[in-house]
Amino acid sequence: MAFNLDRGAPIKEKWDLIPSNGLVDVLVTHGPPYGILDVTYENLTVGCEELAIAVKDRIKPRLHVFGHIHE
Repeated sequence: MAFNLDRGAPIKEKWDLIPSNGLVDVLVTHGPPYGILDVTYENLTVGCEELAIAVKDRIKPRLHVFGHIHE
């Protein structure tokens, strides 16, 4: 949400700009990837699905530091 872009293809374009192939040791993002510390008070999972895929399958940083979700 930090880019104020919709989920799916618009935000994926931004995540695709992050280098892969082990070039990123520490990744810092505004919000969390889907499924990791992203549950709201109403028990909704609200992290970014495209970020989760990019981190897990392509970027593979040693450490991913992220901020918060907006309730």
